[in-house]
Amino acid sequence: MNVVKPIQYNLNSYSKTWSTYNNRIDPSITNEFATAAYRFGHSLIAGIVRLMDARNNQVGQYNITDEFSQSRQVWNRDTP
Repeated sequence: MNVVKPIQYNLNSYSKTWSTYNNRIDPSITNEFATAAYRFGHSLIAGIVRLMDARNNQVGQYNITDEFSQSRQVWNRDTP
């Protein structure tokens, strides 16, 4: 396995370029960008939640639409 060191890509935390604050730079983002990022991020959520045990074996699953705003699957440890 090839290990990449942060220094190879100038990603070290001691870089002088990131150590000062520039108050002339506007850090805000547009509403359009925020909305697009929000929608894209939420589109990546799978419709099925798989329940896993400590050994990473699937012990059950449920649809998000069936359990939306419900916490019984999270708190019920006896449910496979």
